[in-house]
Amino acid sequence: MSYEQHNPWCEEIKEGIEGVLGEHADLTYFYMDTKADLAGGRKRRTRPMSFISVSSPME
Repeated sequence: MSYEQHNPWCEEIKEGIEGVLGEHADLTYFYMDTKADLAGGRKRRTRPMSFISVSSPME
């Protein structure tokens, strides 16, 4: 998500996602915190792709 973990908007989105997929999927969230640290968020955007390539989500 673009903002920090405890941002109310992110928490609402997370609740909605978990309400639909929570029982059917293992969910992992990445917080880029771009509102407080735009440059750092750009650097952190590679983390989800690194996670996907190691976790083999389709197995």
